[in-house]
Amino acid sequence: MANDFMFGIYKSYYEMKLFTKDDLDLFVEVGDLSADQENQILGVSTSAGASESTNTANSQA
Repeated sequence: MANDFMFGIYKSYYEMKLFTKDDLDLFVEVGDLSADQENQILGVSTSAGASESTNTANSQA
């Protein structure tokens, strides 16, 4: 998992469009970033995503 300094580098590179989401996925796969850190960089709310998945599953049942 990336320390705070490296997390900042990954985040700024993503914002400058030097890294793509696929790059971030790879960093998670090899252990350079955690999934939570990737979600922070992407601006994804993990709690909202979990609720949405539950709601979708319930509506399909």
